[in-house]
Amino acid sequence: MREIGQGRVCRPAPKSHSLASSGSSNSFVSVGSRSPERGGLTPKNLNKTFPRVVAVLLEQGVSRAAFAKAFVDQDGPAVRFPADSEFRSAISSKPIYELILKKERLADILWELELRVRDKFSVGTPRPPGMSIEHVLPQFWAEHWLLPDGRKAPRDLLTSADEEMLSAIATRQGILHTLGTLTLITVPGNTAASNSAYNEKRDWLKKSLLALNLEVIDNNNNWGETEIQNRSRELVSEICTGR
Repeated sequence: MREIGQGRVCRPAPKSHSLASSGSSNSFVSVGSRSPERGGLTPKNLNKTFPRVVAVLLEQGVSRAAFAKAFVDQDGPAVRFPADSEFRSAISSKPIYELILKKERLADILWELELRVRDKFSVGTPRPPGMSIEHVLPQFWAEHWLLPDGRKAPRDLLTSADEEMLSAIATRQGILHTLGTLTLITVPGNTAASNSAYNEKRDWLKKSLLALNLEVIDNNNNWGETEIQNRSRELVSEICTGR
């Protein structure tokens, strides 16, 4: 890690496909900024921030020290640089499916992650056209996905649910659109997988041959809150450091 002003910034990963150096990373920076509980960081003043940074670089030359200087004493919500811990927390816990409105941009990010998680044994296929964003945990999960205590939630997620069940439903809904449960699949595969149970959805994920999906099905016999949170942390590590 290296310090930038008052915070720290994720170091670009050393692999050839670095999210930090791709255009897709801008979407993550935006998501990481939209966090009222972290002091209301906002991307609204980026049109002023970039010229200020450029001015410092022109004055002092291009270097890490000069870049860091551009953020020294910048502590307002529209100008300060978020710390690694803030960035990691936002990307792993925020509903990025809802926050990134242009789904083709989110698909770009997921494809970059696909390239990041491949190894020498992976099939090096190019990006297929028309890939669709898939929720491994379906958006409408109540019919086929039991809650952690083994109970089935009502279809409307409310009727006849006791307090304990409502709490479990709220927890699941809170991670439904997070990075940990998003992946890519073909449009026909998405339609076929739909809201089916995990054991059935695994077959469709396997047919995609994507490393991003094979990691899910090879490492998880079940898919729930714990698995989604673990995958979020793993993918955030890929985004930040490549580890």
